[in-house]
Amino acid sequence: MLWISLGVKFTPIASPLTREGNRRGLFLPLSPSAARSSSTCRPCRCRRSEEETFQVLTAVKTRYNDILVVDTPKSRMLLLDSTHNVHSVLQKGNEKWTGSYWDEFASLPAIVPEGPIAIYGLGGGTAAHLMLDSWPSLQLEGWEIDEIVETWLNLSDRLMPDGRLMVNCGGVSESSMDGKIHHQSVDDTWIQNSTIKALAVAFPGQVHWKRTPESQGQNYLALTGPLPDLTSWSATVPGCLSEAVKQWRTCKTFP
Repeated sequence: MLWISLGVKFTPIASPLTREGNRRGLFLPLSPSAARSSSTCRPCRCRRSEEETFQVLTAVKTRYNDILVVDTPKSRMLLLDSTHNVHSVLQKGNEKWTGSYWDEFASLPAIVPEGPIAIYGLGGGTAAHLMLDSWPSLQLEGWEIDEIVETWLNLSDRLMPDGRLMVNCGGVSESSMDGKIHHQSVDDTWIQNSTIKALAVAFPGQVHWKRTPESQGQNYLALTGPLPDLTSWSATVPGCLSEAVKQWRTCKTFP
């Protein structure tokens, strides 16, 4: 059973992980489907004329969000609030890849053993479609989540031994956008994101991060547990994700 909450802001994915793999955090219980590991594994790029053609299918206000469902020649998107943040997207035709942070979650099954994977909150439907398209035998379940430290501590207690979280943490937190320098180097820019900071408290020394490029929204992502062997991980995911998984780095000691 899978459901998506429209009132949350983050997309963690949790999965069991055991110590039985002989390559640091890497498991090979599944293989990507041929359809998505071939030349079709590439981000969807719409022409400018197509991007400018859209139709609003639904506009509704809920207790938590103002919601728009917009249809374009290439995709259907759910947008939230005055910022029109893209909550989820469904690509049309044969191309499934979004060219954004949702694609990253399709790399997770390569570093966990067989077992249920949980999807929480924002973009859950998009991530679920991509994961099942690449790894058809996955078992997915969905829940709601938020950014407070207590939530992550509780979730940590519920993980199976050596379980992992992969989290879309959004962009720079508003509290960090005051014009001051909040980090000393590129390796410290994660400090600007409140969700990663909360994760670093709940999982001390076990949090890794990356940031998508500007063309993909500059979202921060986090991964818990021991850092996998990035070369081996890269070799087991769909081709368009192979370079992306090499960009993970470990958070330094929490300041």
